[in-house]
Amino acid sequence: MNDQVIQVSGVSKSYQAGGDAALVLRDIQLNVGRGQCVYLVGPSGSGKTTLLSILGCVLSADSGSVEILGNDVRRFSPQEQARFRREKIGFVFQRFHLFDALTAAENVCVPFDLLGRPKSSSRDKALELLAMVGLQDKAHSRVTRLSMGQRQRVAFARALAGEPELILADEPTASLDAESGFNAMQALKQFCRELDKTVVVVTHDSRIFCMADRLLRLADGRIVGEQAVAPSAGDVPRPSDLFPVV
Repeated sequence: MNDQVIQVSGVSKSYQAGGDAALVLRDIQLNVGRGQCVYLVGPSGSGKTTLLSILGCVLSADSGSVEILGNDVRRFSPQEQARFRREKIGFVFQRFHLFDALTAAENVCVPFDLLGRPKSSSRDKALELLAMVGLQDKAHSRVTRLSMGQRQRVAFARALAGEPELILADEPTASLDAESGFNAMQALKQFCRELDKTVVVVTHDSRIFCMADRLLRLADGRIVGEQAVAPSAGDVPRPSDLFPVV
């Protein structure tokens, strides 16, 4: 069994801007093992979200190889990409993307509905997932009645509902205060540890760096630094400690 969930080699990506090609990613090399929690950090415009979108089969690389869970995803048709995303990848977004008219449990059930799972077993699994993120008492509350931190934990539970092997999160704490963000990411890391999931997070939030196993710094479309994170309990490294300013 291959323990590498992500294997990226020589990946570049450009966008057309006014008739010219703007290079966003340059010769990216990246391996992420099963069960790892990796954060992509760096300034705005460094290519973090573009790289996350390629890993999530939302964008295609211009060149290089992209293997996710042993699959050469650049060979997938659009229909195969959509199915792969639905079955193998869970997404967490900055603004949650929850349905306000639904309860927490009903939101978590949405991926089950897309996968055609029976409603009774889906409901039971949704309640189990909400309990794992400490929201068992909020399962039947509409998400509009939940705090921002609670909504993000509902989004985490929903991301894991289809039992994906890879979780991708784009700025998951940007809408949260310091305590809510820390607690939400702590719940996600514990959640994924228990279920042996691989997590890749794009973030500017240095308050949660201690939740990562590895920090990868991007600048000008390249990975320019890597730091293994093993802080003492409660110690959140400062960005300058991990990546000295040069």
